Amino acid sequence: MRPIKHWDRKGLRSFSPYDGMWQSELLLGRTDRWGSGDIHCCMYCHNGDCDWTDWKDVVLQCLEVWEGAESYCANYSGYHGRVKVGLLLDLDEGTLTVYKNGRRLRVMR
Repeated sequence: MRPIKHWDRKGLRSFSPYDGMWQSELLLGRTDRWGSGDIHCCMYCHNGDCDWTDWKDVVLQCLEVWEGAESYCANYSGYHGRVKVGLLLDLDEGTLTVYKNGRRLRVMR
């Protein structure tokens, strides 16, 4: 998620940047550092999808099936194995790198 000025002062117990009730307030926190990009929050999902939002629409967008996409669990309902998922967000470059068990899956731009 992009850095938002003074968001830590809200004292929220829980928060989802994908919740439509926050979208206009999140956009008000825009800083010059955001540049011209329109992907303000993204996540790597358990099924291998990468969802993102521009906080203009409540609906999440999903990247097309991307090369290297892998579920981080073999069976959603009963997976008991351990998987280490790593995400490296580079706001300067506008990329999100996804790792699974130390192996790079993809750099998303």
